[in-house]
Amino acid sequence: MRVALTGATGFLGLCLVRQLLRQHDSLTVLVRAGSGCGLRRIARFMKLSGTPASVIADLPRRFASWRSTCADRSWGCPVARSGGSRTSWT
Repeated sequence: MRVALTGATGFLGLCLVRQLLRQHDSLTVLVRAGSGCGLRRIARFMKLSGTPASVIADLPRRFASWRSTCADRSWGCPVARSGGSRTSWT
């Protein structure tokens, strides 16, 4: 199963990321453009919350992020990943 999450670097999102990674092999998050590296923030939270170092070291393999803004109608998804077409939000 593919799992995608918005708001992953916020207070609730960080808790959800930890739970979702316990249940799934990988996780895709939508990260606000200009907010920096979502993976770095998530790894820091996991370290501070007592997550084992081996789990944190494996994050780059299990974690994918798409940088986007609400103004980006493709939500950061390349055409190939969005099934070859872009959704119209008008």
